[in-house]
Amino acid sequence: MALKPTKLFKLMKKLFILSLLSVSLLFGSPVLAQSETRFTAYPALTPDAKTVIFSYEGDLWRVAANGGEASRVTAMPGNEINPRVSPDGKLLTFSSDQFGNYDVYVMPMGGGEVKQLTFNDAADEVDSWS
Repeated sequence: MALKPTKLFKLMKKLFILSLLSVSLLFGSPVLAQSETRFTAYPALTPDAKTVIFSYEGDLWRVAANGGEASRVTAMPGNEINPRVSPDGKLLTFSSDQFGNYDVYVMPMGGGEVKQLTFNDAADEVDSWS
């Protein structure tokens, strides 16, 4: 059975649109890329389960657990990873490689002075509070 030219054209048009949609989904849309956060890592939940701290582009960020706009917590040289919130929710500890190897740092959850806790030549990475 041969297709009429108009039906063939409509079928080709649908296939073309589907292929464009597939390519768009495969490579991402520029509009979607601006509104979606990608490659976040090392998430940590506060004890009250209301806030998530995570690493993105080498810094630590916080966002409400139910979503919303994230705000930057750290802006140190190097990469900050492995955030962990103290059991009382008052302190945040993390690892940073700002001096070449990873050391452990601590700071108040609400912001403030960042204190370096370890000064070893080997990598020190935060695992958990004890």
